[in-house]
Amino acid sequence: MTSPDRFHGLQSLIWPDEACHAEDALHFQDPEAAFFDRAAHGVRLRPGGRLRLMSYFNAYHATRWRQVNPDIVPAFQLKGRGRVRLCWEQLGADGRLQPLTEVELALSPDGWSTSPMPAGVSGFLAPCVTGLDDDNLVTEGRYVTALAPRRSVRLGLVITHFQRQAQVQGAIARLSALMQAPDYRDKLALKVIDNSQDLPPADSEQVQIVPNRNLGGSGGFARGLFEFEADGGYTHCLFMDDDASCPVESIRRTLAVLEWATDDRMAVAGAMLRDDRPREMHENGATFAGCVHSLHRGLDLGRLADLARTDGLPHIDYGAWWYFAFPLRHVRHYPFPFFVRGDDISFGLANRFDILTLNGVCSWQDAFEEKASPLTNYLDTRNHLVHLLTGHVAHGRRAVRQVLRGFVTRRAEAMLYESAEAALLAVEDVLQGPAFWRAHMDLGERRRMLAELTSVEKARPLDPATIAQARLCRSPRRLATRLAYHLTGRGRLLPGKLLEPRPALARKGVPASRYALFRFRQVIYLSASGHSGFIARHDAARLAAIRQRARQLQQVLSERFETLSASYHTGYAELTSKAYWQAVYA
Repeated sequence: MTSPDRFHGLQSLIWPDEACHAEDALHFQDPEAAFFDRAAHGVRLRPGGRLRLMSYFNAYHATRWRQVNPDIVPAFQLKGRGRVRLCWEQLGADGRLQPLTEVELALSPDGWSTSPMPAGVSGFLAPCVTGLDDDNLVTEGRYVTALAPRRSVRLGLVITHFQRQAQVQGAIARLSALMQAPDYRDKLALKVIDNSQDLPPADSEQVQIVPNRNLGGSGGFARGLFEFEADGGYTHCLFMDDDASCPVESIRRTLAVLEWATDDRMAVAGAMLRDDRPREMHENGATFAGCVHSLHRGLDLGRLADLARTDGLPHIDYGAWWYFAFPLRHVRHYPFPFFVRGDDISFGLANRFDILTLNGVCSWQDAFEEKASPLTNYLDTRNHLVHLLTGHVAHGRRAVRQVLRGFVTRRAEAMLYESAEAALLAVEDVLQGPAFWRAHMDLGERRRMLAELTSVEKARPLDPATIAQARLCRSPRRLATRLAYHLTGRGRLLPGKLLEPRPALARKGVPASRYALFRFRQVIYLSASGHSGFIARHDAARLAAIRQRARQLQQVLSERFETLSASYHTGYAELTSKAYWQAVYA
């Protein structure tokens, strides 16, 4: 039936031309006698043609929306042309679809046709639309409710920019179109924190370019947070990456969650999908208990069985700042001045929001493996140690060994000596206490030091013949191989004829296993492109020196842990205070 406009929109359908990557399987499944018509901005259905909307972007996640507000009673609306049969389907844990109820609708381009949704159902629900006329067209669809929002939300968008003018200008254009829509004009504003101070003034009242001292993402987002609090009238902030590579519908859904949420502490973490493999989930929220655990990593969201694995209500410690919306009234701590890396973890752990993820709220980003370097290993080492020392993680003293093992020893055993030495520098810096962070907010001196350290571990073009002769590096599962590693003194006692003359081949950003490498004396770390990378070579003396220094620093950390932890507790409160950042930007 066609209904009057008495409903409020919760989430709208996303078509392939609205996303940064046109992956049909993220929008609908196996259309039969149906195709997406870009000119008509909709899906055409021949008689009997079927459009199955069960997908990452277009399913309704009843479990999550019930977490937002249990009083929501959802319905579904369509616009288009012709008669259709709408069959509701539920996604099972095994990825199979269970048909529920069905209804026939007569679609019109001028008004919504409404179908009730099955009641009391959890998990993912979506309609399967079958065309009944000669040429059906589905142009728009949305999930709605008659329940009024619980609160008015004004959302301040913050982008931190540094020397990526083309990307940020594209983001401003996409977001401006949304902010100028009548339904959102009074709900959204954007501040671009210009750390490179190279952007022209904005030509929109809703967009402000803020020239800023380059204190990294930490300083940029702290500035944006401070600016929106100073403006007054804003209820929430959304931190975003500087290319804003999310569907605009992600922001609409985020607003809906915040408007209907029964818990005013609710925050929204956008998922990260890989830019090089657009259907693959990198992170759907994360936990931190001494190390980062990204939820749902590696899932292919174009497969229903993998989509089903994202169901449930997992605990989430933090939302990464490629997309994170949160309530201003519950901010107790500003970002810690890490410059980059770990500031989002710290912000989530310290402020303890009630964090939710929702299908279709996401951003595409470059794979983190491609960014791996001695500098990133330095940054990751120090932020992990600070999280332990500030008491954000239980059993912090015990977890110190795990951090040094992961960022120092494992890298050294993988012939990544520059990364391991960068991590040792990070430990030494953390041992200086909170005073170090006040003195090195811009990271300038450390970036110069690490640039001088890095001569091997940076990607450069590689000879295809060199790559072709390499042997793929696999971690052995046989117990005998692992025993041989230890019985030969980690390979040092192997006779030359048993050493592998060819280099090993490993993926850049993923340290190769010590067991996989013990017969090799060099390893090629290859970028995802398959054409660039670097060659690391075994250096027994350097490995021994790193191990010895790591043991010494671990001993110092263990002996000073209580004193250092007390110092960081006090220092953290100061360095994450609004007053501290006000003084920085005075």
